[in-house]
Amino acid sequence: YMQTNKTLFRDFFAVKFKKYRFKHNLSQEQMAERLHMSTRSYSDIERRIYGISAQTLVMYMLIISEDELQQLILDLRKLML
Repeated sequence: YMQTNKTLFRDFFAVKFKKYRFKHNLSQEQMAERLHMSTRSYSDIERRIYGISAQTLVMYMLIISEDELQQLILDLRKLML
């Protein structure tokens, strides 16, 4: 059960980050910079090698718009129901 949740969250945020990056026309390097992480670590998230840390989640929540934040919460609720 726990592993399934880890996989769900890992995949969910990999997709969210990539969509955000493309929507805002950012390179992986630029996205990594905004999230205060290395480009390699960011790339590993998009490639679903690793999930995100709490710190990365907070940084993401700070860079997205209010509308995007609201959508993120709605999408997380759908994922968990």
